[in-house]
Amino acid sequence: MISNRIIPTLVCTLLCCPTFHTFADEITVKGTRLEGTVRSVDDSEIGFETIYGAGTIQIPLEDVEAITTEDRHYILYGDDEQAVGRLLGIEQGRLLVGEDPETATRVETSSIFESFPEETAEATIAGRLERRWRYWSGNFDAGFNFQRSTVDETGAALAARLERRKKPTRFVAETTYVYGITDPDDGEKTTSDNEVIGRLRGEWDLDTKPYLWATGYAEYDGVERVSFRGIPAAGPGYRFYEGERGLLQVDLGAAWVYERFFGGDDSDYPAVRLGGEGWTLLPIGAKLSSEAEFLQSVDDTTDYLIIGRVSLAVPIVSFFALKASLSNQYDNTPAEGTAHNELKTMLGLSYEF
Repeated sequence: MISNRIIPTLVCTLLCCPTFHTFADEITVKGTRLEGTVRSVDDSEIGFETIYGAGTIQIPLEDVEAITTEDRHYILYGDDEQAVGRLLGIEQGRLLVGEDPETATRVETSSIFESFPEETAEATIAGRLERRWRYWSGNFDAGFNFQRSTVDETGAALAARLERRKKPTRFVAETTYVYGITDPDDGEKTTSDNEVIGRLRGEWDLDTKPYLWATGYAEYDGVERVSFRGIPAAGPGYRFYEGERGLLQVDLGAAWVYERFFGGDDSDYPAVRLGGEGWTLLPIGAKLSSEAEFLQSVDDTTDYLIIGRVSLAVPIVSFFALKASLSNQYDNTPAEGTAHNELKTMLGLSYEF
């Protein structure tokens, strides 16, 4: 039998013993040691969930003096490199990843793309592909238009966009093709849309906000009688915000507009270009995007061109989204016999990656 003296002794011992928690990571910030769990690491911040409250705080890497984790993490850095192991400290702008500080891989913090726990590293094929092409994103869109009435209309639109963002550079390539046919009951079929557009854009960050940019724009429009329109442009820009929830930037620069119309007529002129771009995430993961540019001739104030577009993508399943877009182009000096304004809409599916 257990004596009456032993039972009180055991109770006191248990009550006096230190309690253990599931949080095993430690981080020292400006001399203060915090306990909790490392949730994420990128080139500027560490996401850390403390034991003192709910939620994750973002700690600037430049303020971190020491860090250790119990669990192993995947650290993606550079173009396609990765390190696996516990986080064991920070030395001279390098994160130590491994099982021992002396043999750990030293990763430049400025080159870190993202991190995640080891157990989620190979969760899905899609996730593996996303991590391998970590700096790339894009979409492929297909839209259709059918109308059966006094005037039958059939149309189709295809669009593709590819973007690579790795600071301090950004590269965007995109193309759009639109084709439509109008078939009235009392007339012949006519082509209502026949347009191809291509764009290239490059950016170089000068700092976190200002950047330099250059673009190339090419267009063919059979209905508006434009056999070729080319617009190279370049200049400085300013990025007001860039993050996981959105982007907002504007730029100003010099451009050259060259237009060749059906029949052999052409025109060209230097221009001032003012442009802007932005996107934001909405509830349920929807994404609203917009772009606009205004080109004003230097030689003739009555000669200008406005190009704009806006789109809304609503996710439906996996990588697919329902996408609606509207584009508008206003040419104050169009080809002879054509309208100044051209408005297009598209509704279809978008495959995003």
